[in-house]
Amino acid sequence: MQAKYSGYDAQKGIELYIEHKLTGTLWKIDDLMTITTSLNHFIRMTILKRSTAFSFFIAIVLYCQTSVGMAGFFDQPSADSKLSSTKNAGFGSASATGFLPVEQAFLLKAALKGSTLDLTWKIEPEHYLYRSRFRVDVLLPEHTELSEISIPRGEPVHDEFQGDVEIFRDTVQLSYGIEASKSQLQKGVVINVTFQGCAEAGLCYPPHTQEISLVPR
Repeated sequence: MQAKYSGYDAQKGIELYIEHKLTGTLWKIDDLMTITTSLNHFIRMTILKRSTAFSFFIAIVLYCQTSVGMAGFFDQPSADSKLSSTKNAGFGSASATGFLPVEQAFLLKAALKGSTLDLTWKIEPEHYLYRSRFRVDVLLPEHTELSEISIPRGEPVHDEFQGDVEIFRDTVQLSYGIEASKSQLQKGVVINVTFQGCAEAGLCYPPHTQEISLVPR
């Protein structure tokens, strides 16, 4: 014999849920028990009576919206809360939604002219690069050294992530000399370029490395 379930307990649970959402009052143990009972009745009514999927969907929403389930699962944070959580995350929090990918925020182009390596970044508005966070390593030819030719001074600022630093906005170009023979350079050069920057909205990207292959012009 199948058990019969009325809609009373389910309705009571929904009313309790709406009341708490409207008033913002804290959940009591008795309230949570009522919500849990409502959830069980919804599921049983769905299975036993083969009611529409809508009933089951309501049950899942009810479950996720209470502290019995995944509280706030369907709640979307405001723009202010997103920004606040991003700022609190600080260094290395580049996964925040709404920010540009690092290689789009800091577009890097490289050119090899003879033995001179030029690295140029186009920096998106409201973004900046740290002067002290550049690093260039030559992968090929092996055991090849670099010498600094031109690294301009940056804009001095007090940064919330790094303290007193120099930064670059809009664009910056660095130049290095590659200490290799002409025959070695003609075979091509492979470099790793590492840099780091931030978005003024409150995101500090982690250090990012790009591998680039070049041949002399």
